[in-house]
Amino acid sequence: MPNNDIYEKIAEIFEYPGSKNLIKYFKVLFKPEEGELLLEFLKPATCAQVAKRLNMDEKMLATKLEDLKRRRLLFHKNDEYLFHMAMHGFFARIAKAKEEDIPEGFWKAWDDFMPEVEQKMITRSIKVAQKVPVGGAMSRIIPARLALESSPNIKPDDILPEEDIHAILREKAKKEVVAVSHCDCRIRAHRCDRPVLNCFEFGKYAEFNLNQSSSLKVISVEEAIAISDEAERAGLLKSGGVSQKNGGVLCHCCDCCCNVMGATIRHGVVHQLRNPSRYRASVDSESCIGCQTCVERCFFGAVEMRKVPGSKKLKAFIDEEKCMGCGLCVIGCEQKALVFNLVKPPEYLAADKLPEIPAFSDEKAPVWRNFTTAP
Repeated sequence: MPNNDIYEKIAEIFEYPGSKNLIKYFKVLFKPEEGELLLEFLKPATCAQVAKRLNMDEKMLATKLEDLKRRRLLFHKNDEYLFHMAMHGFFARIAKAKEEDIPEGFWKAWDDFMPEVEQKMITRSIKVAQKVPVGGAMSRIIPARLALESSPNIKPDDILPEEDIHAILREKAKKEVVAVSHCDCRIRAHRCDRPVLNCFEFGKYAEFNLNQSSSLKVISVEEAIAISDEAERAGLLKSGGVSQKNGGVLCHCCDCCCNVMGATIRHGVVHQLRNPSRYRASVDSESCIGCQTCVERCFFGAVEMRKVPGSKKLKAFIDEEKCMGCGLCVIGCEQKALVFNLVKPPEYLAADKLPEIPAFSDEKAPVWRNFTTAP
């Protein structure tokens, strides 16, 4: 097969036919002959099976497969290898390879292609959300723990276990591996200087990736809580699927770099695809000095500066329709003029029991779905 044809064929498999940026990215990752070998693993297969199919020496092939695994182009479970993955997962997992295994030009090539990924993801998500109610832990905003602690109106008994990130992390650590890696979104885009060591994986997800030549690092619950608190102070929004089931992820997102949560914000569809927490920020106008730090920290455009009778300074005002209850403005207010109020009953979290937005219908579910998430 001619050199460029193999890249075009793989681009079609990834559902980006003719994408020049994707082809440029593939050329950074693998040679044409490696691409031909990768295509042998669109479904899980053992080294012996493919060696027989290609009439190759099995030991020689095993060496090639281990090299592709190290570079995170092939994923390995038991005796089988697999190539094809979801676009976001394919990129993110390569980004979490050990630094020495990330090829030169990777980050630039990925960033050049990312707008195409975001556009397709947003279009698909909106289409599905029109048919399926937006629900599930993945779609709900997790309130900042430091904002809950600093709000006198919020009593400890008001906070439910599934919205207390400290409690969630402690519960996870009792029975699952807790691991952290650098945020590939901020490393890739580098549009802000917020902390990067705060991308969590749990349980079977962490175990799978720790076995795939990953930069993940296992940490204690105390370390996890400290990282979570640091991220909140830095103005990062919690996002991800932290459920009671084994596994899951927890991201700390910004609006400028993140290619999932940040993309919904930049495309103006976050209120369609995410549910607010049970809390809402409120402002004490007398304490507000008009510094506008809260405006800068709000990703949702929910804080406005307005004239207040008797004051020459503009004061912060919360647009209740836009506030998602993340609490980043509350944490950032040195004057303590912003606090959380509890505005929704516990029953509101019943939305978490709704089906999460599926990326694929059952008949189109990709082969990698179970392969990469099984323990």
